[in-house]
Amino acid sequence: MHKNARLTPKGREVMLGRLQAGQHQVDVAQAMGVSLTTLKKWLRRYRSAGLAGLLDRSSRPARSPRQLSSTVGAQIIDLRRQRRTGGLIARRLGVSGASVSRVLRRAHSQLARRGRLNGVEYGIFTRGKTNSRRRATPWKRSGQPQLYPWRRF
Repeated sequence: MHKNARLTPKGREVMLGRLQAGQHQVDVAQAMGVSLTTLKKWLRRYRSAGLAGLLDRSSRPARSPRQLSSTVGAQIIDLRRQRRTGGLIARRLGVSGASVSRVLRRAHSQLARRGRLNGVEYGIFTRGKTNSRRRATPWKRSGQPQLYPWRRF
């Protein structure tokens, strides 16, 4: 439900209650501030599914026929672990570079959420004494000079 929505699920119940009380559809739509088409849509959903039809639906599509299969996704991740570049992976598997990037980004975020990458413990964020979030840089050695000493990572 977004903040400018005309009808909440409760408002839809009120609207249908007015219709059941005998008011005309045009009058109810005008009173509720919605179009006649919207009123008929909610009436149709109520008749087919009852009160459950008045709840908000997910905007995610029911199916994605062009979605990459899980086997191709696993092949992309395996090739990347063998240090292959995104372009090479795309050419080898016959998928677009954007698809390779999307699969790797999703896999990276899932591994980072679990707290490990490539089987090694990996802290994404560390907390200092303040409440600020600083990025952990596991590749830095303590004795190496920093490139930008004034920046906090």
